Amino acid sequence: MEKSDKFIGVFSLVLSIIGMVCGLYTFYGVWIETSDFNFFTGSKIFHLLFAFSTLNLDFSNKFDHLEIWSFIFYTLLFVGSLQFLKTKGRETRLLCFVFSVIFLNAIIIFLQSTIFKLFFVKWGNYTAFQIFNSIYSSIILVGMVIISFRISKIIKSKKEIDIIETQYRKSITDTSRWQRFFHWIIDSTIMALIFIPIIIFLSHGFIDSDMYRESESLQMFFRGKAALYVITFVVLFIYYPISEILFGASPAKFLTESRVVNSKAESPNFSSIFLRTLCRNIPFDALSFFSQRGWHDSLSETYVVKEKTTGFKTNKLLWILPFLIIYLLIMYFGKEYFTR
Repeated sequence: MEKSDKFIGVFSLVLSIIGMVCGLYTFYGVWIETSDFNFFTGSKIFHLLFAFSTLNLDFSNKFDHLEIWSFIFYTLLFVGSLQFLKTKGRETRLLCFVFSVIFLNAIIIFLQSTIFKLFFVKWGNYTAFQIFNSIYSSIILVGMVIISFRISKIIKSKKEIDIIETQYRKSITDTSRWQRFFHWIIDSTIMALIFIPIIIFLSHGFIDSDMYRESESLQMFFRGKAALYVITFVVLFIYYPISEILFGASPAKFLTESRVVNSKAESPNFSSIFLRTLCRNIPFDALSFFSQRGWHDSLSETYVVKEKTTGFKTNKLLWILPFLIIYLLIMYFGKEYFTR
């Protein structure tokens, strides 16, 4: 096992444990109905520890739903790191999947925190420790962007396209239609989990601004469907180009060991990825790959192909689904049921 693989495995294991511990501590505060969500006033160590738990994934901003989805991803990272270490670096799917999500989420959180610190924070009211913790958290966040990027790139660089050679020709294995549909479901879910919290944060600040209150046209725009289309367009053009240009794959494609290539089986250039992302806005594009080729593939002259499987068979990862369903049912409905 290479030194870089050993570092990746150990770092992933430690990070996942920190994330799960922080998640469990948060669940404790939520379930005992702590009104002031500042559990760590008695321990500055927890402030420093929570800085490493950078994931902020949610479908809402409800207090009762804090850390539910982040805990899932840290648990997947824990399982993925154990698989990675057990197979001496061959099983990479869960590991790369989670780190690609951490990378994208950390970028968004860093932009959100920068906006907040520049326009909303009144530094004169902050204590010395609060200022230190704010700077410290920003440094950790930048470090997490760099490390998650490097880990994803190192692992991806070792993957090879699955080429089938016969006596007469070579052919590349295309990703199946059902796996493409799986990509769309998972990527759409991740986009929602990453961007909904920051959209809620920015919308609250914008609605309270004088510019919004004094402009009837802006109020009409944000109350209509056009705002939703614009937000969706912007989210798509952040999520897909960043992941497919840097890694050749969106987070969901890491799970199926797939990548985006051009007609020469090489990484597409920026213009191809831009066109590919633009075509995703065509109505019903997500269902178009049930035909011969999907629209965003054919119009951009790109392909989604399989990589050589180096770890477990995919069906050995399906055991996660029943545990995930039970966990979500308990976390979303259990508190109400058990506190009746």
